[in-house]
Amino acid sequence: MEGTSVIDSLYHYKGHLGCDSKCWIRIFTRDQAYIVIATELPDNPGTSITNMAGTLATSVAIEFDIEPERLVWIEHYPARPDADHGETYDLVTFSWDGLRFSEPQWKHLGKEKAELIAGRELDQAAQRQLH
Repeated sequence: MEGTSVIDSLYHYKGHLGCDSKCWIRIFTRDQAYIVIATELPDNPGTSITNMAGTLATSVAIEFDIEPERLVWIEHYPARPDADHGETYDLVTFSWDGLRFSEPQWKHLGKEKAELIAGRELDQAAQRQLH
């Protein structure tokens, strides 16, 4: 079954100490799950998606009415000329205390596995925003 796109847009959030932050969010539905791909943008003025993982996942789940047990969270960092690494995709799992996600754990996926989870290619809108 191919993943169906629900959201594909810029997402603003408050980072540490209330600083303005932003990322690109893509949400797909597939097999009763909501796959969220959060992409770190090179011009994010605030806290990274990694440093806000639990808070950001909680905000997105609440805003888009995603039940915690149906959330699949993937962090995406595009390749950048000024970075020591290429493009990365990581599956992030959390603990859920009934109110919020916490205790993130990262597992490197690679692009091919991320695409299998999402049920589609992942080269679309977020890439346009990076240039």
